[in-house]
Amino acid sequence: TAPPEIEEAVLDAEPLVSRFGDAQARKLCLAFLQDTQRRLERLDGLVSERQFEKIAKESHAIKGASGMI
Repeated sequence: TAPPEIEEAVLDAEPLVSRFGDAQARKLCLAFLQDTQRRLERLDGLVSERQFEKIAKESHAIKGASGMI
């Protein structure tokens, strides 16, 4: 299935930009997206393997990173 369409921004970038500047905020967001993509791919495999402890650790890492952004 296709991902849902996003009708509004899900990130208020203003605090990030005001703290780090535009260029650094962009780098941080890109790093977050790349890392999260790798973690989601890893989670997909862990779910298939039923590796529940590792699923919890990866999920927690994603939650922590998203909280920082």
